[in-house]
Amino acid sequence: PRPNCPRWRPTHRAQLRLTQTGLARRTYCAPNYVSKIEQGIRLPHISMAIRFADALQLTGEDRDRFLELVRQEKQRMKRRARVLIGCT
Repeated sequence: PRPNCPRWRPTHRAQLRLTQTGLARRTYCAPNYVSKIEQGIRLPHISMAIRFADALQLTGEDRDRFLELVRQEKQRMKRRARVLIGCT
């Protein structure tokens, strides 16, 4: 199942005049990884989410909300995986 990825808006990235490649360089990842996150296909590890928040200059409440949404979605996916494999 596709994760319910908390996403920054590509318009936010564009306002910073960052391409996906530019954001990837700032966060030390592949441009296609940035693309998959923006499309909602992938969910970043929390350490990557922090790098993205830094690179996108998210601060205060926006940064906290983004990171909390990543954490919550990670937990939701872990619970779902346990149910699917029969662990409780």
